[in-house]
Amino acid sequence: ALATEPPPHVKAYHRAADFTELTIPKGLLANHSTKPGVWGVIHVTSGALLYTIPAKDISRLLQAGETALIEPEQNTT
Repeated sequence: ALATEPPPHVKAYHRAADFTELTIPKGLLANHSTKPGVWGVIHVTSGALLYTIPAKDISRLLQAGETALIEPEQNTT
């Protein structure tokens, strides 16, 4: 199962602008990873997103209203 909340000590410092399948940043379409100590949270507001973590052999279709956590140094697509 994918975690949906970061640890309590994690503080937000940046929020990416909302995007669609037409405006998604190109870097998110290829393998990419978070930096050491950096967590991410994915909030799907409409439609669906196929979220994949190759190292953990996880691939999950996130639907509108669902959230997933991205851990530090986690490779995702």
